[in-house]
Amino acid sequence: MNGPLEGRMDTGLDGRDPCRLTTDSGATATARPVVVATHHPVFDHAPLATRLTQHRDLVIAGRLPAHLDPRGMYITEEDGKRSVRTAPLDDDSRLLIVTGEAFSPGVGADTEAGYARLQAWTER
Repeated sequence: MNGPLEGRMDTGLDGRDPCRLTTDSGATATARPVVVATHHPVFDHAPLATRLTQHRDLVIAGRLPAHLDPRGMYITEEDGKRSVRTAPLDDDSRLLIVTGEAFSPGVGADTEAGYARLQAWTER
């Protein structure tokens, strides 16, 4: 969107038809429909956010020769799920991206040990 609401934080949403948005500067806009795309609800009329929990996954990445590219995205089935995918690099190689070692922030996770386990799994 390019206009008076660009770069502003939405502070209010009236969901009637048409929807009306208000920003931190007091600017308003109407639209139909409005899509609120956030990880957590920001206009939470039914206190759903109180039932949500945070989680994080560690990520490692490294250069991979193009001929070793697994050509797809894969997710393991076992506990301690891992996700494997690639992305193109400037040359003929690929970037191997491996995620896993999910944890809840602030619950005492040993991220260094998590990275070590993720690297060992990737090497295997």
